[in-house]
Amino acid sequence: MNKHLKFRRTRTAGIAVSIGLFASACSGVNSEEISAEGTPSVVAETATTTTIANTPTALALTSAEGEGEDTASRVSSNSVVVIEAGAEPLVELRLEPELGARQLLVSQTQTFSQAINGRDLGGASTQTIESISSVDVGRDGDNFTIESIVESMLVAPDTNPEIAELLNAALAESVGLTTNSVVDDRGVLVQSSADGTDLALDEALSSLSEVSNPLPAEAVGVGAVWETTQTLAVLGFDVEQVTRTTITNIDGDVITLTIEGTQNVPVGSSVTSNGDVITVHAWDVDIEGTTVLDLGEAIPVEATTTTQTSQVLDIDGSIIDQSLELELASSSN
Repeated sequence: MNKHLKFRRTRTAGIAVSIGLFASACSGVNSEEISAEGTPSVVAETATTTTIANTPTALALTSAEGEGEDTASRVSSNSVVVIEAGAEPLVELRLEPELGARQLLVSQTQTFSQAINGRDLGGASTQTIESISSVDVGRDGDNFTIESIVESMLVAPDTNPEIAELLNAALAESVGLTTNSVVDDRGVLVQSSADGTDLALDEALSSLSEVSNPLPAEAVGVGAVWETTQTLAVLGFDVEQVTRTTITNIDGDVITLTIEGTQNVPVGSSVTSNGDVITVHAWDVDIEGTTVLDLGEAIPVEATTTTQTSQVLDIDGSIIDQSLELELASSSN
């Protein structure tokens, strides 16, 4: 395999992961790069934050390149439309999180496969990564501040020892990563920043910085359905994400939600990134999950999300066909 093709392969692996990550917008962000032999060689620096899939308290990251940037100004659109109000009694869902510290625990399993010009590059690679982050919640006027710091990030204990040693060495570089976000009482992201990130994850972090799923402004009840539409800027592409959220249960301040989402980029869309011309032949993302949200907490009590991503990209004449399945489970205490 020539050197340029190997570079493309590694880089597009990162692109695939970044697409999968902002699609699921989940806590526990990990991007895996693949070696020329098709085996896991490096897990790039990762960021575990309280960015839980499609929940009102979705936090965001900015890349190191745009550190401190006001994220809200970079979201092209973010509309919330109530489709069904649900059953009586109807209530306005507003966050009033208890201030102070808690922990976020995340387990992520990702399966990645790729082919270049029809050649399968070694089959699917699956890894599970477990992380712990400390989360501190404060107030800023009518808004809430949320600081998240990665305390640990390791591959699952049953990982092949040789692979585990390599991946854990890379994951260790993410320990100490700090993100700071401000949200309002509907979970609308006001601003966010990150310290300690690496430019290698610019695409992934920039993608995540533009994803949130606020609570509706209207009063709703059990059975309520609302749709959130966002236009995200990823790798220069305009990506439309549509998420449908349904309330399946309300027990006091504890709300159970189901999530379904899709993401698309028009076929034929083309951008130039780092000197490479990238053209979309196919870009499909499907998201589904369940979230248990306590209005008295800044992060969900628990959440599970599965994201299926499939892409076909033309990068300077090489056809990259790749898929990513991302399964995340998180809990807070």
